[in-house]
Amino acid sequence: MEKQERFYFDVWIALLSTLAGMVNVVTLLLFFTPTTHFTGNITQFVLSFNEEEWGTMLHLLGMILCFSGGGVLSGFLFSKKKFEPTKRYGVLLMMFGSMMLLLFLFGLRDEKWLYFFSFVVGTQNGMFIYYHGIIVRTSHFTGYLTDIGVVLGRLMRGQIKDRWKVLFYFTSMLFFGIGVTVSYQLFQSFGAATIIAVGIGYILVGLYYFSFRKAFLHK
Repeated sequence: MEKQERFYFDVWIALLSTLAGMVNVVTLLLFFTPTTHFTGNITQFVLSFNEEEWGTMLHLLGMILCFSGGGVLSGFLFSKKKFEPTKRYGVLLMMFGSMMLLLFLFGLRDEKWLYFFSFVVGTQNGMFIYYHGIIVRTSHFTGYLTDIGVVLGRLMRGQIKDRWKVLFYFTSMLFFGIGVTVSYQLFQSFGAATIIAVGIGYILVGLYYFSFRKAFLHK
């Protein structure tokens, strides 16, 4: 991958991480439930089962299935175990953004958003984005924290080959945090209408992908 292509690719990954941060804040502020990290949701699901809170259990089960369903969609659309600049990445992101705008326009305001956003983030997280030998997950950073620790430990042993990964992981988490901040500030002024900004964001990132794809194909 040439320098220009790598720059486009880096920016695209950063933007996807930013969108994930925006989504997670919207669902936390509106419904007090995250949609990008499911360790806690699975824990709550099991607790609800043990406490016989069947309504909460079924609600969380629905989110878990939607998130997994998004992964199934990604596996179907991006079945090859290598990154290819297919149009599907951009089309999918723009379609998700358009659906957010339409659902909000037609009055969706309740917790059904949790199912939709779980599906969107599950799909995004399952996109096969292969970068310098690592699989990129643009919405989940628990593994990145572990990877940072592992790389730092290896650096202490004099193994400097993967030192670039520390910057990559930190940058991804930084842009997730930027998405969190942007979404939070918008929510203070516009409330649930922040979903509109998220939808527009997905459309713009989808459009940006096509500029990246054009540079990739015309190398």
